[in-house]
Amino acid sequence: MHAADLASRVHAKRVGDHYQARCPAHEDRHPSLDFTDGQEGVVVYCRSQGCRIEDICRGWGIRPAELFFNQQSREAWTARWSQSAVPVPKWWKDPKLAGLH
Repeated sequence: MHAADLASRVHAKRVGDHYQARCPAHEDRHPSLDFTDGQEGVVVYCRSQGCRIEDICRGWGIRPAELFFNQQSREAWTARWSQSAVPVPKWWKDPKLAGLH
């Protein structure tokens, strides 16, 4: 998928050399999500909350691997992502907050 294809799918607006849209991973009143074509696929960045690509794609109803231009890149990303552990936030380990989770 290319940025132009994604833009038509998520109703994004072209701004200069990139697109802007509301981030589907959080309440977004104003477009805070930028995306454009990179070397191997669409590069996505949430300026407001720094949302994870998995959450953004879930909100769009696509898999992150679909953002890559070719099958080889999709497969490499899928293999890399499936083997990585999701890091635990530092605040989760804070003993003062132990009763909150």
